[in-house]
Amino acid sequence: MAPTNAIDPDHRLKLSFIGGSLVTGISIWCIRSSYKKYFRRIRNADYVTPDMLKSSSRSIIRPGLRIKGFVTSVGDADNFRVYHTPGFGWNWLRSVPKKKSDLKDMTIHVRLAGVDAPELAHFGNPAQPFSKEAFEFLTNLVNHKKVTVELLSKDRYNRIVGMTFVRRWKFLPLTQNVSLAMVQHGLATVYRSAGAEYGRYAAQLERAEVAAKLSIQNSPQFFLSTTTIPIITCRSRKNKN
Repeated sequence: MAPTNAIDPDHRLKLSFIGGSLVTGISIWCIRSSYKKYFRRIRNADYVTPDMLKSSSRSIIRPGLRIKGFVTSVGDADNFRVYHTPGFGWNWLRSVPKKKSDLKDMTIHVRLAGVDAPELAHFGNPAQPFSKEAFEFLTNLVNHKKVTVELLSKDRYNRIVGMTFVRRWKFLPLTQNVSLAMVQHGLATVYRSAGAEYGRYAAQLERAEVAAKLSIQNSPQFFLSTTTIPIITCRSRKNKN
């Protein structure tokens, strides 16, 4: 006599089918999510979706997606363009385009998060004081280099407001926060207007600004900022003399 607790073969087949379907579905979801997050290239800001950006509510703060990329150009003292390089194999299996025509609509326009820097002359407006120094500093720091950008928000110009990190030394993993470096060198102030994004670095940026101002306030040789124009440190001014 067959045991009374034996599972009916048809029922067992159904359970196996359901279990297999669940495993397959979960696997497909994991692969798709991993591809979207780590391997799919983001062509430009239009392809940055809300789920990639920082989100906050009363109960939870979700950080923005961190992407790696190569800076193709610096537009001003507070923004640049980055070519997203997800996954692996860059420089030996695939490469970043070099021609301007090949880069059209293929880069993400990034605005440095948390800071305000002096602007170069454009649209008929004159250059702000120390915009040249700030632009050159940012260019030397990130241009044609690999960076990591935490995507925080989009601004009204369809730029991605991002907290950016660059390696201090080429072959070591230590990085520096680009926004923080700009403030520490007196070439940017903390951005305090509506929509400002600081990630997890609000307190550090505030402290850096105070320290930068204290380092120059007793010297008549140096320009001290107003609330809108960044300060310049003594090192930069001494280099000009």
